[in-house]
Amino acid sequence: MTRALGWEIVAAEPQHGRLEATDTSLLFGCKDDIVIRITPRERGSQLDIRSMSRVGRSDVGVNAQRIRRLLKRLTTATAHTPRSTEPASRRPAWGHG
Repeated sequence: MTRALGWEIVAAEPQHGRLEATDTSLLFGCKDDIVIRITPRERGSQLDIRSMSRVGRSDVGVNAQRIRRLLKRLTTATAHTPRSTEPASRRPAWGHG
């Protein structure tokens, strides 16, 4: 899913539920860093997402928009996925692709 958004995967640690990626703006070629962490919980998972520009003081809302776009895709992808009866602690943190 992250590749479909045009992100370059920098590091993936599925065993720790952590993914790091970089997104490059089309206009100026500026690099933004994205970190996603998934923590299993009793009922589901907790998702922490950070997106931060490497340069400048203001991103004009680009990072927030990037996170909203990811969350929308995740919501759409999981809306038609059957719920697992397996405890969250035994499921993989995320799929690849």
